[in-house]
Amino acid sequence: MSGYRKTDRKMPARQCPIAENEPIEIHKMSRDRRGNALVFSLKSYQGRPFFDLRTYFTDHDGIFKPTAKGITASPSKLLESFKAISKSVERARELGLIIEEGGQS
Repeated sequence: MSGYRKTDRKMPARQCPIAENEPIEIHKMSRDRRGNALVFSLKSYQGRPFFDLRTYFTDHDGIFKPTAKGITASPSKLLESFKAISKSVERARELGLIIEEGGQS
């Protein structure tokens, strides 16, 4: 690439209300009968916040661990993601793919 140069300079850390080693778990939902789950959380790395939706599994020792499968993005993308999920739910309802509690699709 023209004009591209690799550098080892790092951006200064920003003030972030989320401690780097203390993610905030927002929601955990079962994914299957094997103990896998989807975990929604807010985290930070080098002073920058992000949201994370990750698959977790239970290992042979019964310890709950994250996998490499997931989505990580800036919190500024949360509203757009929410709109996309809402549209997906609406379309899935129209197609009869979601069964509401009480047995209605």
